[in-house]
Amino acid sequence: MYFKLSIITILFFILAFIQYSFLPKFWLGGGVDLVFLLFFTVIFFEQDYFYQGIFFAVLAGFLSDVFSPHFFGLSVISCLLVYGFTKIAFYFLHETRGQFSFLYFTPLLLISLLIRGNVTLLALAGNFLVGLVGFFVYKYIAGKQNRQLKLL
Repeated sequence: MYFKLSIITILFFILAFIQYSFLPKFWLGGGVDLVFLLFFTVIFFEQDYFYQGIFFAVLAGFLSDVFSPHFFGLSVISCLLVYGFTKIAFYFLHETRGQFSFLYFTPLLLISLLIRGNVTLLALAGNFLVGLVGFFVYKYIAGKQNRQLKLL
C-alpha cells in the first residue's frame, strides 16, 4: 500500500513538472490540468481510505497553488471540496462502482471540473477528454493486476 502511495505521489510531481514547464508552450496544453485529473482519477478509484483522499487533495492543491497566480490555499480548498463532493455522491450511489464506473465517472468529472473553476468551454472539453483517457488507462492498469481466481 505504501509503495502505491509513493508511486502516485511521484507521479503527481512528474505531472506537475510537465504541466507547468512543458505544456504552457502549446496552445491547448495550457488549459489541461493534469494534476487535478490525476487527483480525480485516484479518488474515484480509491478503496474508501479517508486519509489517502485527504492526502491526495492537499498534495494536488498544494502543487496547483505553488504555480497559481491566485491566493495560496484556494486550490487546496477546491480539491477538498471536490473530494467531499465525490464521497457524498458515492454515498448516495449505492450500486457498485465497478459495474457502472464509466457512467459515474463522466458526470462526476464534469461537475468536479466546474467546481474546480474550469469555466471556459475549451478548457472544460480538453480536461474532460484527457480525464477520459486517464480513466481508461487507470482501468486498464488496474484490470491487469486483479486477475486472481476467486473461489467464493
